[in-house]
Amino acid sequence: MSRDSMLGKARVLSKAEADVLDERTRQQIVEGWTPEHDDQHSQGELSRAAGSYALNAGAAIHFGTTDTSICETAPYGWPWDEKWWKPTNSRRDLVKAGALILAEIERIDRVEKLKAADQTFDRGGRRNENNEGDLVCN
Repeated sequence: MSRDSMLGKARVLSKAEADVLDERTRQQIVEGWTPEHDDQHSQGELSRAAGSYALNAGAAIHFGTTDTSICETAPYGWPWDEKWWKPTNSRRDLVKAGALILAEIERIDRVEKLKAADQTFDRGGRRNENNEGDLVCN
């Protein structure tokens, strides 16, 4: 089966996919991390948090354990206050990482959509001084 025909077919999510989506929903509903809140993290914080959880899980797996709660202090690069560092086990930490990656991709997509809608900039990112909405191609 070709890749294109696979993408066109409905399929059931795997447990891993469903868990990542459920975690993303939990982050929004329980924690209150709305898209508007995520948009305030424009310096790679969501990606760095995801990376921290993924690296933590990877280290635990490498050393033959799944328990990542032994790493009680936030790792170097953790973007937020240490009280938000909540490792549990390697699978759960990877689910959190996946949800944070999804949040970052969604944030990037929103930024790109706004840029595309704002026709007051030329291709080089310079403001179109006549502000007529036309692209200025220099």
